[in-house]
Amino acid sequence: ITFTHDFYVGRYEITNAQYRRWPDAETHHDDTTELNNSTYDNYPVRYVNWMDVCQYCNWLSSDEGLTPCYSWTDVNDHNTYTVNLAANGYRLPTEAEWEYACRGGTTTDYYWGDALDAAIGLNKCWYGYYASGTCTTGRPAPVGYGGSHPWGLYDMSGNVWEWCHNIWQSSSPAGGTDPVGPGSGFYRVVRGGSWIGNAASCRSAGRNGNDPSNRINYIG
Repeated sequence: ITFTHDFYVGRYEITNAQYRRWPDAETHHDDTTELNNSTYDNYPVRYVNWMDVCQYCNWLSSDEGLTPCYSWTDVNDHNTYTVNLAANGYRLPTEAEWEYACRGGTTTDYYWGDALDAAIGLNKCWYGYYASGTCTTGRPAPVGYGGSHPWGLYDMSGNVWEWCHNIWQSSSPAGGTDPVGPGSGFYRVVRGGSWIGNAASCRSAGRNGNDPSNRINYIG
């Protein structure tokens, strides 16, 4: 893969407190009790679908005086959404951008190496209830979990699966220059694994897809 552009990526997953600033947040979230509970202000926002996230990105762009990236002809149909990659506003990363950021220049299974067992999980990655059974909260961890990422990012492995821009269709990601994935399809790509998933799903190359209209407790 070759990139012809630079891009910024958030150091942390978007939190409930950040998402709640959006005036339309409550109508774009499936568990407003959690969203409005200050106990979970620093937890990653979840129960948001792909279209919710695109609309949030556009609001955040406008709120900060940037050019929104997304447009659509039917707000409820993800197939009508288009993205302007040249705009300076906020958007979801492409799958290629996400993996490039996650790896941080590494080629190992995880950015810290090739192993993820319970002991490493306690320090690096919130996944599978810690796999050892010591996580009994049944929910994600506050953002900023892990650390020691080469580029200073957090929660790229575990916590919540992260929506990407790409449509899920091909069995493996496309290569080439600035790849954005297939032009049609149904599922949207999620990357990074989650608090409820297994170790394999948290690999830098781990990938999955989900219905873009779903609001789920392990995707954010």
